[in-house]
Amino acid sequence: MEILPQNNGVYELLLESLIPHLEEKGRHWLQETLTDDGLPSVVDRRMAAARRKVGHQEVQLSLPFEYLSLSGTSHPLPGRFWETMGWDVSEVARMVILLKCQYGSSQREDLVKEAFRRGDEKERSAIMKGMLLLDGGGHLRSMVVDTCRTNSLELFASVAVGNPYPYLYFEEPEFNQMVLKALFMEMDIARIYALENRITETLSRMGKDFFEERKAAGRSVPASIRMIL
Repeated sequence: MEILPQNNGVYELLLESLIPHLEEKGRHWLQETLTDDGLPSVVDRRMAAARRKVGHQEVQLSLPFEYLSLSGTSHPLPGRFWETMGWDVSEVARMVILLKCQYGSSQREDLVKEAFRRGDEKERSAIMKGMLLLDGGGHLRSMVVDTCRTNSLELFASVAVGNPYPYLYFEEPEFNQMVLKALFMEMDIARIYALENRITETLSRMGKDFFEERKAAGRSVPASIRMIL
C-alpha cells in the first residue's frame, strides 16, 4: 500500500506493521483516509471511525527508538526498542492518521491537543499511548501530566502502563505521583516503563508511607510495591 512517498521511518514502520492485521475493508478504508487531501479538516471523524472500520484486534509493535527523533530528555534509553503493551489495531491506525496530518504542519502540537480535546475516551487513550510518536520532544508534557489526574482507569493506564513518555519527560514529582496513583488504583507498577531507572529516595519514602497507611487501614497493598521500597 503506497500512500505517502515521504521518508519517515515511524510512519512507514507503523503502516507496515498494521496492514497485515487488517481485513480488506479495513485496508481500503485506511488507504482512502490517508490519501484524502482534506484529511486535516475531517480528522476528528476519521479518528472516531477507526475502531469501527479496522476493528480492535490486539497488536504488539517493536519500535526502534532511533526512528523517533527524541530530544529534550536527560534519561538514558533502557534499550534499543520500545515493545508496546496493550495496543490494538485501531490505536495504531489512529497514530498513523495523526502522523499523516502532522506532515508539513507548523501546528503539530496544536493538532494533537485538538484531537485529544475532541476525542472520546478510546481516542484519548490511543493518543496517550502513542504520545512519544507524536511528540518526541516532550513539548506536550503538561497535557500528559494533566491526563494522569483522570478518574478513568483506562485513560490513566494509557499513560502509566508500558509508556516511555513519563519515564523520559516527567519531572521527578510528576513521575512519583503517577507511581503512587498507580498503587492507589491497585495496578501492577512493574508495568510502568523503566520504573527501576527512576526510583529515588523520595519515591521509596512515599512508597513506605503508602504501605504503612494501607496496612494500618486494613487494606490490601499491590505486591509490586516492593519494587520501590
